Amino acid sequence: MSCLPLLVLLAPLLACRSQPAGDAAGDTGPAVDADADGYLAGLDCDDARTDVHPGAAERCDGIDDDCDGQVDEDDAWWDGPGRYRLPLTLSAPAGSVAAPLVDLPLDLPARLAEAGLDPSAALDSVRLVLPGCAGGLPELPAQVLDESLGLLRTAAHSDEAGNGRGDLLFHWDEDGDPSTDEALAPGQAARVDLYFDLEAAAPAVDSPLVATGTELSNGHSALRLDPDHGGLISQLSLDGGASVLDQSAAGSGNGAWIGDWSSVASYAPATLQLLATGPVLALVQAEGENHGLATTWWFALSARRPELWVKSRFVATEDLVLDHPGSWSNGVRPFQARTDGLVGGVGTVETPKDGPPTVDVSTAEQGVALAYRVPPARIDYAPEACDANLIVYGHDLDADDLSGSLSVPAGTAVVAGTVLVLLPHTGPFDAARATLQALVAGVEVAQGTVEARPAD
Repeated sequence: MSCLPLLVLLAPLLACRSQPAGDAAGDTGPAVDADADGYLAGLDCDDARTDVHPGAAERCDGIDDDCDGQVDEDDAWWDGPGRYRLPLTLSAPAGSVAAPLVDLPLDLPARLAEAGLDPSAALDSVRLVLPGCAGGLPELPAQVLDESLGLLRTAAHSDEAGNGRGDLLFHWDEDGDPSTDEALAPGQAARVDLYFDLEAAAPAVDSPLVATGTELSNGHSALRLDPDHGGLISQLSLDGGASVLDQSAAGSGNGAWIGDWSSVASYAPATLQLLATGPVLALVQAEGENHGLATTWWFALSARRPELWVKSRFVATEDLVLDHPGSWSNGVRPFQARTDGLVGGVGTVETPKDGPPTVDVSTAEQGVALAYRVPPARIDYAPEACDANLIVYGHDLDADDLSGSLSVPAGTAVVAGTVLVLLPHTGPFDAARATLQALVAGVEVAQGTVEARPAD
Protein backbone atom coordinates (compact mmCIF):
# COMPACT_ATOMS: atom_id res chain seq x y z
CA MET A 1 0.00 0.00 0.00
CA SER A 2 1.45 3.34 -1.01
CA CYS A 3 1.97 5.94 1.74
CA LEU A 4 1.86 8.90 -0.63
CA PRO A 5 -1.83 9.70 -0.05
CA LEU A 6 -1.27 9.77 3.68
CA LEU A 7 1.67 12.17 3.35
CA VAL A 8 -0.39 14.35 1.08
CA LEU A 9 -3.14 14.49 3.69
CA LEU A 10 -0.73 15.29 6.53
CA ALA A 11 1.21 17.92 4.64
CA PRO A 12 -1.13 20.86 5.53
CA LEU A 13 -1.15 19.87 9.19
CA LEU A 14 2.62 19.57 9.33
CA ALA A 15 2.90 22.94 7.64
CA CYS A 16 0.61 24.47 10.24
CA ARG A 17 2.57 22.96 13.12
CA SER A 18 5.81 24.35 11.74
CA GLN A 19 4.39 27.88 11.23
CA PRO A 20 5.48 30.39 13.95
CA ALA A 21 2.74 31.92 16.08
CA GLY A 22 1.70 35.22 14.65
CA ASP A 23 -0.37 38.17 15.72
CA ALA A 24 -3.30 37.42 13.42
CA ALA A 25 -4.76 34.71 11.28
CA GLY A 26 -2.50 34.17 8.30
CA ASP A 27 0.32 36.27 9.83
CA THR A 28 3.57 34.39 9.76
CA GLY A 29 5.37 36.86 11.99
CA PRO A 30 6.41 36.19 15.61
CA ALA A 31 3.97 36.55 18.53
CA VAL A 32 3.83 40.20 19.59
CA ASP A 33 2.59 41.81 22.84
CA ALA A 34 4.38 45.12 22.66
CA ASP A 35 2.68 46.67 25.70
CA ALA A 36 2.95 43.48 27.79
CA ASP A 37 -0.71 43.60 28.81
CA GLY A 38 -1.29 39.91 28.14
CA TYR A 39 -2.99 40.33 24.75
CA LEU A 40 -1.28 39.68 21.42
CA ALA A 41 -1.34 42.40 18.84
CA GLY A 42 -3.89 40.59 16.73
CA LEU A 43 -6.44 40.85 19.51
CA ASP A 44 -5.21 44.06 21.11
CA CYS A 45 -6.55 46.99 19.09
CA ASP A 46 -3.79 49.26 20.43
CA ASP A 47 -0.71 47.30 21.37
CA ALA A 48 1.04 50.45 22.52
CA ARG A 49 -1.33 51.09 25.49
CA THR A 50 -1.66 48.81 28.48
CA ASP A 51 -5.12 50.18 29.30
CA VAL A 52 -6.54 49.24 25.88
CA HIS A 53 -7.31 45.55 25.29
CA PRO A 54 -10.31 43.18 25.24
CA GLY A 55 -12.18 43.36 28.55
CA ALA A 56 -10.73 46.73 29.57
CA ALA A 57 -12.95 49.39 31.10
CA GLU A 58 -14.56 51.45 28.35
CA ARG A 59 -14.12 55.16 29.08
CA CYS A 60 -15.31 58.38 27.52
CA ASP A 61 -12.03 59.14 25.77
CA GLY A 62 -12.76 58.88 22.06
CA ILE A 63 -11.08 55.48 21.61
CA ASP A 64 -12.16 51.85 21.66
CA ASP A 65 -10.77 50.89 25.07
CA ASP A 66 -12.20 47.36 25.20
CA CYS A 67 -11.58 46.49 21.53
CA ASP A 68 -15.20 45.63 20.75
CA GLY A 69 -15.37 47.82 17.66
CA GLN A 70 -17.34 50.60 19.39
CA VAL A 71 -16.26 53.91 20.89
CA ASP A 72 -17.65 55.61 24.01
CA GLU A 73 -20.69 53.39 24.56
CA ASP A 74 -23.51 54.38 26.91
CA ASP A 75 -22.20 51.99 29.58
CA ALA A 76 -18.74 53.57 29.61
CA TRP A 77 -17.16 53.77 33.06
CA TRP A 78 -16.76 57.02 34.89
CA ASP A 79 -13.10 57.97 35.10
CA GLY A 80 -13.34 58.79 38.81
CA PRO A 81 -12.74 56.40 41.69
CA GLY A 82 -14.85 53.39 42.57
CA ARG A 83 -14.24 49.63 42.40
CA TYR A 84 -17.92 48.84 41.84
CA ARG A 85 -20.87 50.20 39.91
CA LEU A 86 -24.57 49.63 40.62
CA PRO A 87 -26.99 50.76 37.87
CA LEU A 88 -30.20 52.32 39.17
CA THR A 89 -33.30 52.78 37.00
CA LEU A 90 -35.73 55.46 38.14
CA SER A 91 -39.40 55.86 37.32
CA ALA A 92 -42.22 58.09 38.57
CA PRO A 93 -45.51 56.19 38.42
CA ALA A 94 -47.85 58.79 39.91
CA GLY A 95 -46.87 62.06 38.28
CA SER A 96 -44.04 64.46 37.66
CA VAL A 97 -42.31 66.57 40.29
CA ALA A 98 -39.46 68.97 39.57
CA ALA A 99 -36.15 67.71 41.00
CA PRO A 100 -37.83 64.92 42.97
CA LEU A 101 -36.12 63.56 46.06
CA VAL A 102 -35.04 59.95 45.53
CA ASP A 103 -34.77 57.93 48.74
CA LEU A 104 -33.50 54.38 48.44
CA PRO A 105 -32.90 51.98 51.34
CA LEU A 106 -29.63 50.49 50.11
CA ASP A 107 -27.99 47.21 51.18
CA LEU A 108 -24.64 47.10 49.38
CA PRO A 109 -23.34 43.86 50.97
CA ALA A 110 -26.48 42.06 49.73
CA ARG A 111 -26.05 43.47 46.21
CA LEU A 112 -22.39 42.41 46.16
CA ALA A 113 -23.21 38.90 47.35
CA GLU A 114 -25.85 38.54 44.65
CA ALA A 115 -23.18 39.34 42.06
CA GLY A 116 -20.76 36.80 43.53
CA LEU A 117 -18.44 39.52 44.80
CA ASP A 118 -16.85 40.08 48.19
CA PRO A 119 -19.72 41.43 50.35
CA SER A 120 -17.38 42.99 52.90
CA ALA A 121 -16.64 46.08 50.82
CA ALA A 122 -17.14 49.13 52.98
CA LEU A 123 -19.49 51.97 52.22
CA ASP A 124 -16.81 54.59 52.72
CA SER A 125 -18.47 56.96 50.31
CA VAL A 126 -20.65 56.84 47.25
CA ARG A 127 -20.79 58.87 44.06
CA LEU A 128 -23.72 59.17 41.68
CA VAL A 129 -23.04 59.70 37.99
CA LEU A 130 -25.35 60.21 35.02
CA PRO A 131 -24.24 57.68 32.38
CA GLY A 132 -23.61 58.40 28.71
CA CYS A 133 -20.51 59.98 27.21
CA ALA A 134 -22.57 62.49 25.23
CA GLY A 135 -23.58 64.18 28.49
CA GLY A 136 -20.09 64.20 29.93
CA LEU A 137 -20.92 61.87 32.86
CA PRO A 138 -21.86 64.65 35.32
CA GLU A 139 -21.91 63.82 39.02
CA LEU A 140 -25.01 64.33 41.17
CA PRO A 141 -24.76 65.33 44.84
CA ALA A 142 -25.62 62.33 47.00
CA GLN A 143 -25.91 61.58 50.70
CA VAL A 144 -26.11 58.39 52.75
CA LEU A 145 -27.73 58.20 56.18
CA ASP A 146 -25.59 55.42 57.61
CA GLU A 147 -27.74 54.55 60.64
CA SER A 148 -31.03 54.69 58.78
CA LEU A 149 -32.72 52.22 56.44
CA GLY A 150 -36.10 53.38 55.16
CA LEU A 151 -36.48 56.70 56.96
CA LEU A 152 -39.19 57.89 54.57
CA ARG A 153 -40.35 54.44 53.46
CA THR A 154 -40.94 52.29 56.56
CA ALA A 155 -42.20 52.60 60.12
CA ALA A 156 -38.96 51.39 61.74
CA HIS A 157 -35.78 52.70 60.15
CA SER A 158 -33.03 52.47 62.79
CA ASP A 159 -29.97 50.56 61.56
CA GLU A 160 -26.42 49.83 62.74
CA ALA A 161 -23.60 52.09 61.63
CA GLY A 162 -20.80 50.85 59.41
CA ASN A 163 -22.56 47.77 58.00
CA GLY A 164 -22.67 48.88 54.35
CA ARG A 165 -26.38 49.68 54.53
CA GLY A 166 -28.09 53.05 54.62
CA ASP A 167 -30.53 55.43 53.01
CA LEU A 168 -29.24 56.80 49.71
CA LEU A 169 -30.63 60.29 49.05
CA PHE A 170 -30.35 62.46 45.96
CA HIS A 171 -32.39 64.76 43.73
CA TRP A 172 -33.07 63.59 40.20
CA ASP A 173 -31.41 65.86 37.66
CA GLU A 174 -31.14 65.02 33.98
CA ASP A 175 -28.10 67.19 33.21
CA GLY A 176 -26.24 67.64 36.50
CA ASP A 177 -26.97 71.37 36.58
CA PRO A 178 -28.52 72.28 39.97
CA SER A 179 -29.69 75.65 38.65
CA THR A 180 -32.38 73.90 36.59
CA ASP A 181 -35.03 71.57 38.03
CA GLU A 182 -36.10 68.85 35.61
CA ALA A 183 -39.03 66.54 36.25
CA LEU A 184 -39.15 62.79 35.89
CA ALA A 185 -42.27 62.32 33.77
CA PRO A 186 -44.67 59.37 34.23
CA GLY A 187 -43.61 56.52 31.98
CA GLN A 188 -40.08 57.87 31.67
CA ALA A 189 -37.22 55.63 32.76
CA ALA A 190 -33.95 57.24 33.74
CA ARG A 191 -30.65 55.66 34.73
CA VAL A 192 -28.14 56.73 37.34
CA ASP A 193 -24.97 54.82 38.19
CA LEU A 194 -23.87 54.44 41.79
CA TYR A 195 -20.11 54.05 42.22
CA PHE A 196 -18.89 52.83 45.60
CA ASP A 197 -16.06 51.31 47.64
CA LEU A 198 -13.98 54.32 46.78
CA GLU A 199 -10.44 55.29 47.55
CA ALA A 200 -11.44 58.91 48.07
CA ALA A 201 -14.38 60.54 49.80
CA ALA A 202 -16.89 62.52 47.80
CA PRO A 203 -15.98 66.19 47.42
CA ALA A 204 -17.89 68.87 49.28
CA VAL A 205 -20.71 70.42 47.27
CA ASP A 206 -22.65 73.62 47.67
CA SER A 207 -26.08 73.12 49.21
CA PRO A 208 -28.84 75.63 49.96
CA LEU A 209 -29.65 73.78 53.19
CA VAL A 210 -29.22 75.69 56.44
CA ALA A 211 -29.73 73.51 59.51
CA THR A 212 -29.52 73.98 63.25
CA GLY A 213 -31.13 72.07 66.07
CA THR A 214 -34.25 74.23 65.85
CA GLU A 215 -34.36 75.64 62.31
CA LEU A 216 -34.24 74.23 58.78
CA SER A 217 -34.37 76.16 55.50
CA ASN A 218 -33.45 75.62 51.86
CA GLY A 219 -34.37 78.78 49.95
CA HIS A 220 -37.91 77.47 49.39
CA SER A 221 -39.26 76.59 52.82
CA ALA A 222 -38.28 77.64 56.33
CA LEU A 223 -39.09 75.62 59.44
CA ARG A 224 -38.79 76.48 63.12
CA LEU A 225 -39.14 73.96 65.96
CA ASP A 226 -39.98 74.80 69.57
CA PRO A 227 -37.98 72.71 72.09
CA ASP A 228 -40.13 74.04 74.96
CA HIS A 229 -43.32 72.71 73.36
CA GLY A 230 -42.57 69.11 72.46
CA GLY A 231 -40.01 70.02 69.79
CA LEU A 232 -42.95 70.61 67.46
CA ILE A 233 -43.27 72.95 64.48
CA SER A 234 -43.91 76.54 65.48
CA GLN A 235 -43.48 78.05 61.99
CA LEU A 236 -43.55 76.73 58.43
CA SER A 237 -43.34 79.25 55.62
CA LEU A 238 -42.82 79.24 51.87
CA ASP A 239 -40.66 81.70 49.92
CA GLY A 240 -40.37 84.09 52.86
CA GLY A 241 -44.13 84.42 53.32
CA ALA A 242 -46.23 84.17 56.44
CA SER A 243 -46.30 80.93 58.40
CA VAL A 244 -48.97 78.53 57.15
CA LEU A 245 -48.87 76.15 60.10
CA ASP A 246 -48.16 76.01 63.86
CA GLN A 247 -48.12 72.55 65.38
CA SER A 248 -46.93 73.68 68.81
CA ALA A 249 -50.01 75.89 69.27
CA ALA A 250 -52.52 73.07 68.84
CA GLY A 251 -54.45 72.60 72.04
CA SER A 252 -54.90 68.89 71.34
CA GLY A 253 -53.51 66.11 69.18
CA ASN A 254 -49.86 65.25 68.46
CA GLY A 255 -50.28 62.41 70.91
CA ALA A 256 -53.18 60.52 72.51
CA TRP A 257 -56.05 61.30 74.85
CA ILE A 258 -55.32 59.62 78.20
CA GLY A 259 -57.86 61.12 80.59
CA ASP A 260 -56.75 64.34 78.95
CA TRP A 261 -54.45 65.13 76.07
CA SER A 262 -50.97 63.68 76.53
CA SER A 263 -49.78 66.69 74.59
CA VAL A 264 -51.59 69.82 75.72
CA ALA A 265 -50.71 73.37 74.73
CA SER A 266 -48.02 73.41 77.41
CA TYR A 267 -46.22 70.45 75.80
CA ALA A 268 -43.36 69.15 77.90
CA PRO A 269 -39.91 70.23 76.73
CA ALA A 270 -38.20 67.95 74.24
CA THR A 271 -34.60 67.13 73.39
CA LEU A 272 -33.71 68.14 69.84
CA GLN A 273 -30.80 66.60 67.95
CA LEU A 274 -29.50 67.58 64.52
CA LEU A 275 -28.87 64.24 62.80
CA ALA A 276 -27.95 65.39 59.28
CA THR A 277 -27.08 68.71 57.66
CA GLY A 278 -26.96 67.81 53.96
CA PRO A 279 -25.96 68.22 51.24
CA VAL A 280 -29.22 66.55 50.17
CA LEU A 281 -31.27 66.20 53.37
CA ALA A 282 -31.29 67.95 56.74
CA LEU A 283 -32.81 65.97 59.60
CA VAL A 284 -33.78 66.88 63.17
CA GLN A 285 -35.02 64.45 65.82
CA ALA A 286 -37.16 65.59 68.77
CA GLU A 287 -37.68 63.29 71.76
CA GLY A 288 -40.00 63.92 74.71
CA GLU A 289 -42.22 62.22 77.26
CA ASN A 290 -45.52 63.39 78.63
CA HIS A 291 -48.50 61.75 80.30
CA GLY A 292 -47.10 58.21 79.97
CA LEU A 293 -46.33 58.51 76.27
CA ALA A 294 -42.83 58.78 74.83
CA THR A 295 -42.87 60.74 71.57
CA THR A 296 -40.21 60.82 68.88
CA TRP A 297 -40.43 63.12 65.90
CA TRP A 298 -38.22 63.38 62.84
CA PHE A 299 -38.38 66.49 60.64
CA ALA A 300 -36.63 66.31 57.26
CA LEU A 301 -36.15 68.96 54.56
CA SER A 302 -34.39 68.31 51.26
CA ALA A 303 -32.15 70.72 49.40
CA ARG A 304 -34.25 71.46 46.31
CA ARG A 305 -37.88 70.88 47.28
CA PRO A 306 -40.39 72.84 49.46
CA GLU A 307 -42.14 69.91 51.18
CA LEU A 308 -41.38 68.86 54.74
CA TRP A 309 -41.27 65.22 55.79
CA VAL A 310 -42.59 64.47 59.30
CA LYS A 311 -42.23 61.09 60.98
CA SER A 312 -43.72 60.29 64.40
CA ARG A 313 -43.61 57.43 66.88
CA PHE A 314 -45.56 57.22 70.17
CA VAL A 315 -44.76 54.46 72.70
CA ALA A 316 -46.44 53.86 76.07
CA THR A 317 -43.94 54.17 78.93
CA GLU A 318 -46.45 52.72 81.42
CA ASP A 319 -49.77 50.90 81.36
CA LEU A 320 -52.26 53.35 79.85
CA VAL A 321 -55.97 53.65 79.23
CA LEU A 322 -56.99 55.48 76.06
CA ASP A 323 -60.40 56.91 76.85
CA HIS A 324 -61.28 59.77 74.53
CA PRO A 325 -65.00 60.55 74.91
CA GLY A 326 -67.04 58.68 72.33
CA SER A 327 -64.11 56.72 70.90
CA TRP A 328 -60.61 56.07 72.14
CA SER A 329 -59.44 55.93 68.48
CA ASN A 330 -60.56 59.51 67.86
CA GLY A 331 -58.06 60.54 70.51
CA VAL A 332 -54.98 59.14 68.72
CA ARG A 333 -53.76 61.89 66.43
CA PRO A 334 -50.30 61.59 64.87
CA PHE A 335 -50.45 65.20 63.72
CA GLN A 336 -52.46 68.30 64.53
CA ALA A 337 -51.67 71.96 63.85
CA ARG A 338 -53.19 75.42 63.80
CA THR A 339 -53.50 77.26 60.50
CA ASP A 340 -54.29 80.74 61.83
CA GLY A 341 -51.88 82.27 59.30
CA LEU A 342 -54.23 81.25 56.50
CA VAL A 343 -56.97 83.74 57.33
CA GLY A 344 -60.17 82.83 55.53
CA GLY A 345 -58.63 79.59 54.31
CA VAL A 346 -60.83 76.86 52.88
CA GLY A 347 -60.42 73.29 54.10
CA THR A 348 -60.45 70.36 51.68
CA VAL A 349 -60.53 66.68 52.65
CA GLU A 350 -60.26 63.93 50.07
CA THR A 351 -60.39 60.16 50.64
CA PRO A 352 -59.49 58.45 47.33
CA LYS A 353 -60.06 54.72 46.95
CA ASP A 354 -56.56 54.09 45.58
CA GLY A 355 -54.52 56.28 47.93
CA PRO A 356 -54.25 57.77 51.40
CA PRO A 357 -56.60 60.53 52.55
CA THR A 358 -55.40 64.09 52.05
CA VAL A 359 -56.25 67.33 53.80
CA ASP A 360 -55.52 70.91 52.80
CA VAL A 361 -56.17 74.43 53.98
CA SER A 362 -55.73 77.17 51.37
CA THR A 363 -56.52 80.75 50.56
CA ALA A 364 -56.38 82.06 47.01
CA GLU A 365 -52.72 82.95 47.57
CA GLN A 366 -51.21 80.04 49.51
CA GLY A 367 -51.92 76.94 51.54
CA VAL A 368 -50.58 73.74 53.06
CA ALA A 369 -51.50 70.17 52.13
CA LEU A 370 -50.87 67.00 54.09
CA ALA A 371 -50.96 63.26 53.35
CA TYR A 372 -49.46 60.02 54.63
CA ARG A 373 -46.51 58.50 52.78
CA VAL A 374 -46.33 55.70 55.40
CA PRO A 375 -49.75 55.43 57.07
CA PRO A 376 -50.46 53.71 60.39
CA ALA A 377 -52.10 50.29 60.35
CA ARG A 378 -55.52 51.75 61.15
CA ILE A 379 -57.10 55.02 59.99
CA ASP A 380 -60.56 54.99 61.54
CA TYR A 381 -61.42 58.63 60.87
CA ALA A 382 -60.93 60.88 57.87
CA PRO A 383 -58.66 63.89 58.40
CA GLU A 384 -60.21 67.21 59.29
CA ALA A 385 -59.71 70.85 58.38
CA CYS A 386 -61.98 72.91 60.57
CA ASP A 387 -61.83 75.84 62.99
CA ALA A 388 -58.26 76.60 61.86
CA ASN A 389 -57.19 73.07 62.82
CA LEU A 390 -55.50 70.57 60.54
CA ILE A 391 -55.90 67.03 61.97
CA VAL A 392 -54.97 63.50 60.90
CA TYR A 393 -55.94 60.33 62.76
CA GLY A 394 -54.50 56.83 62.93
CA HIS A 395 -52.87 54.22 65.16
CA ASP A 396 -51.10 50.85 65.12
CA LEU A 397 -53.21 49.08 67.75
CA ASP A 398 -54.94 45.76 67.16
CA ALA A 399 -58.48 46.60 68.27
CA ASP A 400 -61.74 46.57 66.36
CA ASP A 401 -64.06 48.01 69.00
CA LEU A 402 -63.60 51.76 68.75
CA SER A 403 -66.12 52.69 71.42
CA GLY A 404 -65.33 53.26 75.06
CA SER A 405 -61.75 52.89 76.29
CA LEU A 406 -58.76 50.71 75.45
CA SER A 407 -56.05 49.43 77.83
CA VAL A 408 -52.53 49.66 76.43
CA PRO A 409 -49.63 47.85 78.16
CA ALA A 410 -46.31 49.59 78.73
CA GLY A 411 -43.97 49.29 75.76
CA THR A 412 -46.77 49.27 73.20
CA ALA A 413 -46.27 51.36 70.07
CA VAL A 414 -49.50 53.33 69.81
CA VAL A 415 -48.08 54.87 66.63
CA ALA A 416 -45.22 52.75 65.30
CA GLY A 417 -43.83 55.24 62.81
CA THR A 418 -45.98 57.21 60.39
CA VAL A 419 -44.50 59.36 57.63
CA LEU A 420 -46.37 62.47 56.53
CA VAL A 421 -45.56 64.87 53.74
CA LEU A 422 -46.45 68.53 54.37
CA LEU A 423 -46.55 70.58 51.20
CA PRO A 424 -46.71 74.38 51.53
CA HIS A 425 -47.82 75.76 48.20
CA THR A 426 -48.91 78.89 46.37
CA GLY A 427 -52.46 79.20 45.11
CA PRO A 428 -55.42 76.94 45.93
CA PHE A 429 -55.23 73.19 46.49
CA ASP A 430 -56.22 72.41 42.90
CA ALA A 431 -52.78 73.61 41.83
CA ALA A 432 -51.00 71.38 44.36
CA ARG A 433 -53.06 68.17 44.34
CA ALA A 434 -51.09 66.35 41.63
CA THR A 435 -47.78 67.27 43.24
CA LEU A 436 -48.91 65.95 46.62
CA GLN A 437 -50.02 62.67 45.07
CA ALA A 438 -46.71 62.28 43.26
CA LEU A 439 -44.77 62.97 46.46
CA VAL A 440 -46.75 60.31 48.33
CA ALA A 441 -46.00 57.73 45.62
CA GLY A 442 -42.36 58.76 45.35
CA VAL A 443 -39.80 57.73 42.77
CA GLU A 444 -39.44 54.01 42.23
CA VAL A 445 -35.92 52.63 41.96
CA ALA A 446 -34.99 49.33 40.33
CA GLN A 447 -31.50 48.14 41.24
CA GLY A 448 -29.41 46.36 38.63
CA THR A 449 -26.51 43.97 39.17
CA VAL A 450 -23.29 45.20 40.74
CA GLU A 451 -20.42 45.34 38.26
CA ALA A 452 -16.73 45.22 39.16
CA ARG A 453 -14.55 47.70 37.32
CA PRO A 454 -12.40 45.79 34.79
CA ALA A 455 -8.70 45.83 35.52
CA ASP A 456 -6.49 47.84 33.18
